[in-house]
Amino acid sequence: MDTPGVWARVRAFTRGERDAHTLYAYRRAGTQIHPMLDAAERRRFELLVSGTGPFAVKRHVGLELAFAWNAFALQTLGDKMLEADEAANPGTAGFVPPVAFDQVQGYDEQVQRWLGFASQAADDPEFDVPASTLPATLPRWSRWSRVPDRTWTP
Repeated sequence: MDTPGVWARVRAFTRGERDAHTLYAYRRAGTQIHPMLDAAERRRFELLVSGTGPFAVKRHVGLELAFAWNAFALQTLGDKMLEADEAANPGTAGFVPPVAFDQVQGYDEQVQRWLGFASQAADDPEFDVPASTLPATLPRWSRWSRVPDRTWTP
């Protein structure tokens, strides 16, 4: 993401939008999910080819897959929301409405936790789910209808 220009900053300021610099940093950090998910899926495929069904895998392998997929889903939700805002409002790319910022940050803050759990499960056959982990809590859903009217541009 290029640094927003002066006019983008002025537009964003007049609309009450927040700088998405932090969210872009989360996006970059979350790219580590892809190799981890690929490795977990390769392991799952190898088990499938060997005739091991999904209910016969070792507990830690199942946990690794579940945790990696949780991280992937949260990362994807945050990334797609940022992309949607950029596409809908290219004039303020690099800034997002507060409601969108809070929603994306809520997803992004959980990605590293799930990646950590997936990594632990992959490396430790004795790893078990921390009691406070499940059920997973999603960030409170914000009503997008509260986003200010974006048809007006200064």
